Amino acid sequence: MSLKIVLVDGDGDWKETLKSGDLDSFFSCEMYMTVDNGSEQLTINTATLYGTALISMTDGIINMLTNKDKQTFHILGFGSVHDYYFHMKGPEIKIEAVNVTNDQVEHFLFYDKLTFARDLVTTLQNHLQEIAHINPRIKEQKRYHLLEHGVSVLNSILERY
Repeated sequence: MSLKIVLVDGDGDWKETLKSGDLDSFFSCEMYMTVDNGSEQLTINTATLYGTALISMTDGIINMLTNKDKQTFHILGFGSVHDYYFHMKGPEIKIEAVNVTNDQVEHFLFYDKLTFARDLVTTLQNHLQEIAHINPRIKEQKRYHLLEHGVSVLNSILERY
């Protein structure tokens, strides 16, 4: 099982955007997260929501693990054909891609919730390290701090499992 984040911007080179120092443009790069559970794959198009989609996803997973009443959250795919819903189903998370024009589930997969949370932490830690290596000034950005904090909190919760 693996979780992978792939960043794409309009020119196809988000590293150049980050190197240029135009950090606001970096935070609006198109982003795709590919979730692979070992037998199925789903690509989540977070479009220009980098600044909030990963933060919302991290917060949603934190809430699912710490609050038994919080069983569902979703990420709006502004500009995308899909919104993405995360449902806790026992020991698994069901991720659904719902078409925004007809409210039909077009794609879904199941992922062990603790494995998903651990893979998300690992992926985001690597991502934060990579972007900070390319342009250390990114660490001054509020969205970077919020994501870093969310990853740290989620990692602390997972240490109890």
